Amino acid sequence: MKYKKNFLKKVVFRIDFIKEMNEIDDEIIDPSKLEKITKNFPIFEPTNNIGTNITVNFQKSDVNKEEIKEKHYIFYKLDRKSKLIIRNKSIVYETNNYINFNDLKENIEFITNIFSFSEKSIVGRIGLRYINLFQNESINTIDWNKYINPELLTSINKDYGGGKISQGITSLDIKYDEYYLKKQYGIYNQFFPNDNLKDAFIIDLDIYKFEIESLNRVIQILEDWNFKLESIFEDSITGEMREVLNGTRNEL
Repeated sequence: MKYKKNFLKKVVFRIDFIKEMNEIDDEIIDPSKLEKITKNFPIFEPTNNIGTNITVNFQKSDVNKEEIKEKHYIFYKLDRKSKLIIRNKSIVYETNNYINFNDLKENIEFITNIFSFSEKSIVGRIGLRYINLFQNESINTIDWNKYINPELLTSINKDYGGGKISQGITSLDIKYDEYYLKKQYGIYNQFFPNDNLKDAFIIDLDIYKFEIESLNRVIQILEDWNFKLESIFEDSITGEMREVLNGTRNEL
């Protein structure tokens, strides 16, 4: 986002592969790759993830459970606000310290350049997600009509006969020619299902596509997506919110 400040709670970039990467198996990551990664993500914490695959046979009324073990390689930056998660079929970069798009792009380019993705490691899905969480730690009640596009507040401003919204998030799935977008927005309650004690509004934008011909196009795809997400974000806020983001207006 292009403002002096932001309310980005988390930014996530993810690549999922149809087949496993050559550099990773259940026990070890290629040492040469490990050395490169730790230059930018020096804190290394390998971990085992255990899951359960459940198969139901309705004809025989059988339920089969299979334990699945998978090695995760988690790398943190020194401040632990950004991390890289590597599995044998996916790579995830996650940060709750978004600075600007150029910084995000540099980190993703650094990651994708490390791995020699072969033809066997076909990309099944690539995605970018911006989670904006608007709140003020010092104020419990906020008039969202000042800051959020009224089109996003229709259900929130509705009279519920004396009832009060505890949590209300709208989810839209939108299909474009070359990618998909999930937009979620509304009143977020961190205490749900208990009473909402502090006003917070979420704008969660998740853009993704299935199968790309080459990972060499990742950065260009990200640039196109960032432009699209900025446009959607701008349509979701008011001039008063822009003043807050530019630092020319007091906090929410």
